[in-house]
Amino acid sequence: MSPTGQWLRAGLVLALAGLLASGTEAAGRWQRHSQRGPRAQLHPAFAFGERDPFEVLGVHRSASERAVKKAYRKAALASHPDKDGSEEAFLLVKAAFETVSDPELRRDFRDAERTPRSRPPPPSASYGGSWTWGQLAIAAGVLLLALPLVMGQGSGSPPAQPRRTPRPDPPAPAPAEPSAEDAVADAARAGAPSALRLTEGCIPGGTGLRRCVVVGLTDADAKAGAAWPWLQRAARAVHPDLRLAWCVLGGLDPAGSLVAAEASRGGVPAGAPFAVSLQYRGRALGGAARTLAEGSVGESWSAGPALVAFCERVVGGEVPHAAGVPC
Repeated sequence: MSPTGQWLRAGLVLALAGLLASGTEAAGRWQRHSQRGPRAQLHPAFAFGERDPFEVLGVHRSASERAVKKAYRKAALASHPDKDGSEEAFLLVKAAFETVSDPELRRDFRDAERTPRSRPPPPSASYGGSWTWGQLAIAAGVLLLALPLVMGQGSGSPPAQPRRTPRPDPPAPAPAEPSAEDAVADAARAGAPSALRLTEGCIPGGTGLRRCVVVGLTDADAKAGAAWPWLQRAARAVHPDLRLAWCVLGGLDPAGSLVAAEASRGGVPAGAPFAVSLQYRGRALGGAARTLAEGSVGESWSAGPALVAFCERVVGGEVPHAAGVPC
């Protein structure tokens, strides 16, 4: 048999073997799926520690099944798109109810709390996943079938090719340095996972949230890192009655500008770190502000104890709020 015939025969055998292996693997996957059945998956916001399903429903972890159902109906009605809510908020409430009600999902959430992890980046569009043995055999068979045509073996020996000097590979680009904003966000997720980053949706009245405490940090405090453990303690102090959010002073976020204006109205000097309690009453937004100390003492944030004490007094109803402004 000629060399071309041997190449073609080997390629055909490999391609047929790959098709058989791919069919066997697909049948095995279908059989395993039919035997095992689909299993509910934990919502990404709960799996990666971004939200707490009990906080979304506004219930304690020891709440009864009846209390959970009652809280779910109330939260679903408030977040429904037909009731000035949003589809994203409504689906999050539904996922929170399923997580709290399903024992397996509830166990998965507890496991995620014990081993927090960051949300992985989305896969590249050019990435096709790992190859199976069947797919590798098919690719090898196609390569062997095409090799005689590429090398010109149909009419004898392949023609000699001139030797080319390989070009040196261009230097790899240097990895991009993380921005200061990304560094602050990573520090907040690691040190204060229960605190929300201030956005327009965090303002009371935005997505069913009626009360919250917002902490305005200076750029130096946000980058130093000593403030985040104190923000986590403050977030736990106000849970589940309120939520705690944070922003960095001097940013261009319109939500942060609104809260800074409310703090200034409460007597906080411009540019100073602050904590402000916001309550949405009817269609008016009332607030109570407190100036915090700036800077770190050793490994601790000097404003931390005052922040936690302010949050505890807000929860206890000991902080008077100024008359709200129409929103």
